[in-house]
Amino acid sequence: MAQACGQPIFSHATGGTAPSGTTTVRLDGNNLVIAYRMIAYLWGGPATPSDVVLTLTLNGETLTATQDFPRVQFRMSGTGKKRP
Repeated sequence: MAQACGQPIFSHATGGTAPSGTTTVRLDGNNLVIAYRMIAYLWGGPATPSDVVLTLTLNGETLTATQDFPRVQFRMSGTGKKRP
């Protein structure tokens, strides 16, 4: 996450995906919502563009991250706590 020309920018890449640019970064109440497109290599198939919506929610010292993949109707989420 960074800022360029006054606008937030986000870059994301993990194993099995190609880096991608952000299309939207916005606040929705207490949630930071980041929408982007990634090129995914799913189940050994060809490279497939996939839209992703990443929602980050901070509740006290707990951060919840939820990734929605509308194209394949899949959602994954997890939580983390701040270490002392």
